[in-house]
Amino acid sequence: MEKEKKKKKKKERILMPMWLNIILTIAGKIMLFFKTGIRYNRKALKNHKDGFLLVYNHYSNQDHFFIKASLNFRRVSYVVASCFLLTKPVGTLLKWANAISKEQFKPDLVAIRKMKKVLDKKGIVAIAPTGQITIDGKPSYMSPAIVKLVKLAKADVVAMRTHGAHLTFPKWRLSGRTCKVTSEFVTVLKKEELSTLTDEEILRRIEEAIYVDEFAEQRTLKRKIHTKRIAEGLENIFIRCPKCGKKYSYESHKNECHCTECGNAFVMDQFGFMHPKTEQDKVFEMVSDWVSWQKQVIGKELEDGIEFSDDCEYMSNLINPKKLEICGSGKVVLKKDEFYIEGKLLDEEIKKEFKLSLISQLPYDPGKRFEIPNEDFFLRIITTNKKKVFEFVQCIDYLIG
Repeated sequence: MEKEKKKKKKKERILMPMWLNIILTIAGKIMLFFKTGIRYNRKALKNHKDGFLLVYNHYSNQDHFFIKASLNFRRVSYVVASCFLLTKPVGTLLKWANAISKEQFKPDLVAIRKMKKVLDKKGIVAIAPTGQITIDGKPSYMSPAIVKLVKLAKADVVAMRTHGAHLTFPKWRLSGRTCKVTSEFVTVLKKEELSTLTDEEILRRIEEAIYVDEFAEQRTLKRKIHTKRIAEGLENIFIRCPKCGKKYSYESHKNECHCTECGNAFVMDQFGFMHPKTEQDKVFEMVSDWVSWQKQVIGKELEDGIEFSDDCEYMSNLINPKKLEICGSGKVVLKKDEFYIEGKLLDEEIKKEFKLSLISQLPYDPGKRFEIPNEDFFLRIITTNKKKVFEFVQCIDYLIG
């Protein structure tokens, strides 16, 4: 009985421990100074002494460091996808930091309650409205669900914009690089305005506040990207050749990429723009242009009834709720109106279908894996052909518009 009473009396830790806050702030400042020579604009923060909701453009996998360094020593609670808590050492660090675990792309009342507790303690809650890192330097799809969260939070909303983060840490990169970055804060709305704005107006304000087009800015800012392997990794997202139409045919080396089928090649310059290697080569100038073209081609194929599929392994936390493990293998299939896996899961023959109407994005890592959000269990797909990962992602992007 006494032990039970002690457990009840133990206070729930809401904010990040101060010792970890200091370590992460100093580490972030040092790392970003040498990697990016980062410059800060914190003027908007002076008007927000109480807790607030921080939204940010999710342009790199180092955004948590940008946030911590930019906020100085103010404590922040990160909202992260629940799957990250299943991986070590990241999951352990997130637990130490009292990160708020949230199910991706669907309502999570437990997470919302935790956010409210942080805000009531005058803490800062950081969340990426787009849900996942951009692949091409432009914001990805933003679910209108962010509006509901903002209304429930009943707090000021501040945006943090980074300029150059995607150029320094693109999601597809295979090597380290350095590039100049700036971060700035802007006020999106005050909590007193919430009752006077429509859902559409709130969503539009958030979209405009975090919008940055990295390559459009590059045309004038010309930030140099320092690396010897600037193009390596693009073969995992350039899944079609614009000259011969061959799929999964690109290979990269240092600053060049070429199609193994027709020889079509390009060179990426120190600013991240692509140029044909010869007069006969056909390429796009920007990564975003290539990605957009592929999506149009995929859309036509989906409309024509083409099936996208591959053999794969399944990873899940079905065996151990706190750990991801291989738990089966089979096939993943995606069509215009059908999405399913079939094969063996925990030694049982299965065919599981997923409702496309409930999926807004596929969380993924180019050339490695993707996840299928669903209500039953966490499911990671590791395709046999790793270059097909981004193809499945673009299929979903097309289907959600």
